[in-house]
Amino acid sequence: MGKDRRIRWLHLSDFHQGVNRLDQKTEVPELLRRLQSDIEILHRTGEIDLVLFTGDLTQSGESRQFEALGTFLDQLLTRLRELGSDPVLLAVPGNHDLSRPDGSDWAAVVFDAWEKNQKVRDAFWDKEAKNHAQYHKPISTAFANYRAFAKAWLKKHPLPSWIEVRSTGLLPGDFAATIEKNGAKLMVAGLNSAFLQLGDGYYRGRLELHPNQLSQVAGPRWEELHDAALLLSHHPPDWLSERSLQSYKSLLIQRERFAAHLYGHMHEPQVSQHSEGGGSDRFRIQAASLWSRDRFGKDSHETRLHGYSVGQIDLDDGLLRLWPREYVEKSDGEWRFEPDIRRYYLQSDGQLQRPISVKRLRTPPVVVQVPPLPPAIDSGSRGSPSDPLLKDSDVGLQSVSLEHYVLRDRLERPLRRYLLGETHNPVVLWGPAFCGKKTLLRRVLSDVRSEEAKRGRKPLEVMLDFANFRLEQREHLDGVLRGLGLRIARAVAQRTGERDYAHWVKTRFEQHDHIERLNWLLEEDIFPRLQAGLSLVLLSANLLLSSPLGAELFGMLRHWADCTQQSLHLSSEGAPSWLALRLVTVISTMESPQEVVHGSQFLNHAERIDVDDFGRDEVIRLIRSYDRLPGAEIAADALMQVVGGQPNLLRRILDDASRGGVLNLDREYLTRICQHHLDSVRQWIRRSAELDDAVQRLLRGGALSVAERQRLQSSGLIRNTASGLRLRYPLYEDYLREQR
Repeated sequence: MGKDRRIRWLHLSDFHQGVNRLDQKTEVPELLRRLQSDIEILHRTGEIDLVLFTGDLTQSGESRQFEALGTFLDQLLTRLRELGSDPVLLAVPGNHDLSRPDGSDWAAVVFDAWEKNQKVRDAFWDKEAKNHAQYHKPISTAFANYRAFAKAWLKKHPLPSWIEVRSTGLLPGDFAATIEKNGAKLMVAGLNSAFLQLGDGYYRGRLELHPNQLSQVAGPRWEELHDAALLLSHHPPDWLSERSLQSYKSLLIQRERFAAHLYGHMHEPQVSQHSEGGGSDRFRIQAASLWSRDRFGKDSHETRLHGYSVGQIDLDDGLLRLWPREYVEKSDGEWRFEPDIRRYYLQSDGQLQRPISVKRLRTPPVVVQVPPLPPAIDSGSRGSPSDPLLKDSDVGLQSVSLEHYVLRDRLERPLRRYLLGETHNPVVLWGPAFCGKKTLLRRVLSDVRSEEAKRGRKPLEVMLDFANFRLEQREHLDGVLRGLGLRIARAVAQRTGERDYAHWVKTRFEQHDHIERLNWLLEEDIFPRLQAGLSLVLLSANLLLSSPLGAELFGMLRHWADCTQQSLHLSSEGAPSWLALRLVTVISTMESPQEVVHGSQFLNHAERIDVDDFGRDEVIRLIRSYDRLPGAEIAADALMQVVGGQPNLLRRILDDASRGGVLNLDREYLTRICQHHLDSVRQWIRRSAELDDAVQRLLRGGALSVAERQRLQSSGLIRNTASGLRLRYPLYEDYLREQR
């Protein structure tokens, strides 16, 4: 990889130096050794320019903890320099990097009343205010050891000429750095999000990030002077107050400022994608904890997840690249860093790619996430379009949050049993759009990984989302089969450490025709290398039901299901391991008339799991998962009168309500909150003139034909009531009436 127009970093978070003295003396040196070895592997793909540390460097902000931290970081950066890098450390403090005042301290009392006292907030953010210095004094005192560490580190490690750091900000730890290197000009802004967390209480929804923090260190018009920018804080956005969250969205994110926001605190790695106000996608990168052997969960028996990542912004191709790593214990008791394939679907070199918006980018990038096939394979598909340009295989699942997940055992149980190999009929997740099919699937897949791990096995998952195919690509079987074969082979090769998976595909596709190619690939190359089950998940499969490709593809899946049944009656000796294959298909009824589905031999053979709206008890459980919202039973009844039990709408409304602590049921207000969802429904209806006419007639009180009624009912758009057919949710009805 060349050095032109890219900046590369190492992202660390939540080290908690001093959390357990015994562990720190015995296990942390081993962690450092493993980390250095793993970084050496990743360093082959490019030099490290920055070490970005997003808070909780120490456990309690003691000076001796910072001293020990300095030793650890010295050793890490020394190794990076030996490898040929010249990295600069940029850090923000976390809520464990401060010395908390006594609870009786007047400052703690003042800041505990922060939300209610506008005068305190105004004086705090205004440098010219009379009490400004008085309110900042306890903050300076709390972070004194952190500031001393930062000053000592800078003295020991002078900045190179390619970076300028401005650290005279409103709060301790605020900074802005300009990195001009490799033909790129990047700004990294670090803001203190922990200054209000002076006590031991629960601070989610109570913290602040203020625009004045950024303007103080970045200066005017900074966005015009840089190609791209990164934002660092310790806390995720959902830990901010409602007031601060609005500023975050409008001033920090919306105005094409930051390509990505990096943070920690939650000890759970996650990459998500967001857009505000019609702007370009922005990425939130939540780090795992580098080290923290404290226990959590029921009976405090679970250990924190450990890991780190390497990231890169490339201005030439407009890509954000991430290499997420996980620190895992192997069966022999040894701990090692590995690509985090449990949470991400990675390319063969362990990286995740996402397109970003950068100022110098003149044309939109084309991202090919499926590795290119050898020429010999391409030559066998004359007249077919190129292989599908797919997004990464986790699209549609990785972006789904499991926060506030509601257990649905009756739906989860049959899927879990199938994925664990206890049953053998393929599964179809069936339901209207936005009803939680992908969320349920992700939850069960996670449970299965954990269950199989207890048995010493690692299942594999390969996902194909047909929504990412262009229309013409859905009409050519060869391209789909080659892409699917490569995905399966790549997933297995990542697990086994083999590099010649493309050769497996090349060999089988040269020797056989059409579907037999994949059959032989599975039997000869894939099944013998599996440790546990291989789950093939087909998302948006409804888009193929009426296409020329659909009949052939679903016919192949039915053949595979039959092979599985035959394997049940064969001796295990010498028989292909079709029992290892799990087929999960996700169907949106909004796109799939019942009569089309009923014509599929595969779908009729599969076990159908109907995913529908939440019932009242499930809505209550969902509301109770939001700690700041009281009166779950009353709120559930009020919400169901507006949006029924629609999971997507409920979460949108409750996410908004939890930030303010008030459930607002004003219809105009709810329409704004749910605008994206409602627009999607309207656009789907308008794809068909006949369907649009039927909905408009229903809104006017007119009658529907039998075919129209069946189509709208199967889509999940209408329901039977005592007064006749109505749109499924009153909010749908209100919105669509306004759009007439």
